[in-house]
Amino acid sequence: MGFTPPKSDHFKRFIAIDTASVSAALAALDGGAVSEVLTRTADGGDSGFGGELGVRGAKVSARRSKERKVEEELRRVRTEHSAASSLVDRLRDAEAVGEVDGGLEDVITDDLGVGMVIHFVADVVLHPLHQTAVMADEFIVQAPKLGVKDGVNDAKDLAKFLKAVLGSDRMDAKIAVDFTGVPDSEVRWTGGFPMSGLQVPLEDLQGRVHVLAQVDAVHMDGERVHALRLVRGVPPSETETTATETFAESFGKAVADLGIRLDRDDIMMPPPMVILRILCLWR
Repeated sequence: MGFTPPKSDHFKRFIAIDTASVSAALAALDGGAVSEVLTRTADGGDSGFGGELGVRGAKVSARRSKERKVEEELRRVRTEHSAASSLVDRLRDAEAVGEVDGGLEDVITDDLGVGMVIHFVADVVLHPLHQTAVMADEFIVQAPKLGVKDGVNDAKDLAKFLKAVLGSDRMDAKIAVDFTGVPDSEVRWTGGFPMSGLQVPLEDLQGRVHVLAQVDAVHMDGERVHALRLVRGVPPSETETTATETFAESFGKAVADLGIRLDRDDIMMPPPMVILRILCLWR
């Protein structure tokens, strides 16, 4: 019978997209010809129904409004996915993307330049700080259902602290991830992308993925880099640095009980490392 593998990888199921960066990159490739993509519109305006229709008219209007929202959301998602797929193809056609043929451990970091766009395949995992936040929230929800009382207050304090330092309730919140599956690699490959660009539930952000990213920084030696740099783009304040280091010491055992390895090297990350601005992830 045999098997004939596909000759191209045009089918892409996107996991995450930095829509603003993807749109800007496409616009640059097209000399500014790409206009702003479709965005959600707010409800409003004349419903087209007179007052004499009463409750029935209100129900019809509400149903149409809901259908319009669903249609706009579907069009928005299709547009974002199309833009990301087009960017991948355009960069490859222009030979403007560096391809990692083997594993990340085979990359000669001296060849990497800040601003360079690269494509590689690796396992993605949430940064341990985000893993901790997800597990703490899950424990708070599930513990009462299981009759568990011990540790709930600690989990609430933990969740509150992480929400504050990660800024996960802000409109410009970002998600930090690590790329693993690299045996015995000394270099940490890490980066972030806007939370608004996540295309799957946060807990599903794992497994083997294709990565299109721009090199943000290459640290082969020198000082440590704070993990909050990944979600903010700028170094944290001295107060935040002290607080997060204290957090790692104080909550270390509680975090370990959740099955997560979190130590000082995950907060004050030592070199060598490559920091990426993630454009999109797909399978």
